[in-house]
Amino acid sequence: MTELRKIDVAAGKDTAGPAFAVGQSLAAPLLYRRCDPAELPFAVCTELEEAPGLIGQERAVEAVQFAMRMRRKGYNVYALGPSGSGRHSAVEGLLLGKAETEQTPPDWCYVNNFADPQRPHCLQLPPGRGSGLSVAMKHLVEELRAALPAAFERDEFRTHREVLDQQFKQRSEQALGALRHRAEEKNITLLRTPAGLALAPRRGGKVLTPEMFEELPATERERIQHELEGIQTELESIMQEVPRWEREHREALRNLNRETTGFAIAHLMEELRARYRDLPKVTEYIDTVERNVKETPTTSSAHRHSCQVRSCRPRRAPQSRIRGSAAIRSTSL
Repeated sequence: MTELRKIDVAAGKDTAGPAFAVGQSLAAPLLYRRCDPAELPFAVCTELEEAPGLIGQERAVEAVQFAMRMRRKGYNVYALGPSGSGRHSAVEGLLLGKAETEQTPPDWCYVNNFADPQRPHCLQLPPGRGSGLSVAMKHLVEELRAALPAAFERDEFRTHREVLDQQFKQRSEQALGALRHRAEEKNITLLRTPAGLALAPRRGGKVLTPEMFEELPATERERIQHELEGIQTELESIMQEVPRWEREHREALRNLNRETTGFAIAHLMEELRARYRDLPKVTEYIDTVERNVKETPTTSSAHRHSCQVRSCRPRRAPQSRIRGSAAIRSTSL
């Protein structure tokens, strides 16, 4: 127990010996400390500089400083105190002061993963350049919305597309035309019906009716039947080639779309790449964006042109249908 000295109130001096006994009241001079305002180096408190940190909370400050030196995960700091005690401002000030002595952390940007949209990629950029990339990509999207529809509405694109469509049409027409010519040499007519293509014998420039076919000699009917089967086989061979021609036609249209898109966005993508030439991961992402735009046009015009490729699936030719005596072979196109 700390021993208090007896104070001579009249002389203002203390004397040796106990100042009080246990259970006695304290003298008034022991309950306060007199301060002479003349000794203070200021007139009002506003002239004083603000005291740093929390006054009287040295252990709390040391705990926060110790926590800031921890470099492993799983450690936390919990600051408890009454409302208005300044604990939040004090901790924030300590963190900001520590941050000023540390290296500025990099920027991290989440970007789309076109292969798996549910797992976006994360790009690391130098401090301050992440927001610039975000703004640049938003600007790119706005430019693409204007550039792509204009590219697919140009006369040059429409002309190239018409050429591809005409080539596909001529390819099938030439094959059928050659078959029609060979059939006519054998007095067989290639007819277009609502059900598809049909083969029928003719005589004197007219298609034989079942009654007329029945009146022909047996040997003549057998010859016509044999020739019909031969032409039917050739027709089926042509029909089997149609799906391949359609695939080639669709691929040619896709290539045209890619070329048109690539030409429309080339300058936009090159400008963006030039800004991030020093960041290989960013330029790699930009290249991925460009490939995706070429492969999957997002404009309504490009989508409309892509959907105009019609698919015609020829059905296998049915067996010969004998109505009366006239043999007619039908193939759907």
